[in-house]
Amino acid sequence: MRHAWVVSLLSIPAFVSAQSWQQLPDFPGTARDDAASFSINGVIYVGTGLEVGWGLTNDWYAFDTQTETWSVIAGLPATPRQYCTTFIDGMAGKGYLFGGVDSNGALNELWEYDPLNDQWTQRMSLPAEPRFACVGWSNTGSSAQCYIVTGMLASGVPTNELWSYDPGADIWSQRISLPSVPRHRAMGAATGYSNQVFGGADQNFNGLRDVWSYFEPPFETWFLEYDSLAQPRYEAKVALGLDYLGTSAPFLIRGATNNNEFLDDVLLGQFGNSLIPTFSSGGRRGGVAGRDQFGQRIYFGTGLSEDLQRHNDWWSLNVGYLGIPEISSTSLSIFPNPANDLIQIITDPSFTGSRITIFDASGQLVAERSLPANGSLNIEALAAGSYVIRLRSSDRIRTGRFFKLP
Repeated sequence: MRHAWVVSLLSIPAFVSAQSWQQLPDFPGTARDDAASFSINGVIYVGTGLEVGWGLTNDWYAFDTQTETWSVIAGLPATPRQYCTTFIDGMAGKGYLFGGVDSNGALNELWEYDPLNDQWTQRMSLPAEPRFACVGWSNTGSSAQCYIVTGMLASGVPTNELWSYDPGADIWSQRISLPSVPRHRAMGAATGYSNQVFGGADQNFNGLRDVWSYFEPPFETWFLEYDSLAQPRYEAKVALGLDYLGTSAPFLIRGATNNNEFLDDVLLGQFGNSLIPTFSSGGRRGGVAGRDQFGQRIYFGTGLSEDLQRHNDWWSLNVGYLGIPEISSTSLSIFPNPANDLIQIITDPSFTGSRITIFDASGQLVAERSLPANGSLNIEALAAGSYVIRLRSSDRIRTGRFFKLP
């Protein structure tokens, strides 16, 4: 389980874009959309999906990010399917494929893939209604809990349920549901201090814009982190790459706003995309994404384009060289984070006495005060949720984020 108690927060930098997406050898399977993928130790595994001709698939392939070559791996020994959800057991180096839809309807099966043996093994099925188009999370550094959340149920309605899976014990457990609109085709990522759900689609395929964070037990808490993405978005793909601070961050690639409006941009988390190159090949949804071992390069391919054509192309972007940050070496840290009473703001002494402004997730100013010499700030009076701090001196501004526990 991840515990990132200190979060470094720097002033937001400016960039100069340095490169564009590069096309690589095509995905060797048939052109398709709604495939599944997961990344383990610099290898991206891609399989299943709906191919040209409306046929479901169960074949799988591996892309080695060091040699940038594809190879065929063992196919899933089960019915062809699409809209599956994936997560990994980072400690054991195994990938998991959950749910989806086959020719008979929604599924609740769980399959484990072992790259060392090139073998699939069926694990315990979800003890609940079958579902597809869920969000999957995993703890990349441990064999603790993995998660699925949201999705479309077999009954044809979206859900906001959250379930955890213990790979070691092969046991599912239901957790606290997402406290918002039930949704499907949302995006998700484990970003170090929390697990995030980005947007998705509601019952009527209207794109959603909210961003939620889930803190694992012992906190077992949901927070509305941001109430608006740059635009409503669903059926995008997320790849974890390095952001401008050199830390792991989610890149939301393409997707759709509604059934008629496909997107060609890339968002860094909940932010805009003006510094990240878009695709020259136009809007697309239902593709797959991955990353290299260290997150310096992200990958995207396949999917359904605006002209309703399925693709098998494959692209990469070196996010380690997206731009040059114009930032001071002086950092601001908040400890602990999340917290329920006191937080400690750690920065250089020149900020002592500077004005602190605190904004809630909707952007409303909720508090304003001076930074004391000891850097201690009482937050007991704040409601539980996500907040942004702005620390302003005569010539510098530092911004950061913390989470207030109930």
